Amino acid sequence: MSRPTARERGYDFRWKKVRAMKLKRSPLCEWCLERKIYTKATLVHHIEEVSKVPEKRLVMSNLWSACHTCHERHHKQDQDRGCNQEGTPNDPNHFWNM
Repeated sequence: MSRPTARERGYDFRWKKVRAMKLKRSPLCEWCLERKIYTKATLVHHIEEVSKVPEKRLVMSNLWSACHTCHERHHKQDQDRGCNQEGTPNDPNHFWNM
């Protein structure tokens, strides 16, 4: 089973506009700011995952400005947690998810 395209997952022209607005309003990584570190945000993270709460994909209060390092660290922590509530491995490269 192949992964849906970015467009199929909801990352369309409306997402690009909302993403640009979020980065303009919050140009620094919000995880870094919590530690009083000032790093330019290059990504926008969904607090509640689009796959679980699709109606919040364009809601500003569900978005978090992030640098690449923090975003990767956050998702690595999610993957390290093993399985989701349904028992499916969180690692997208796990053979059960292929």
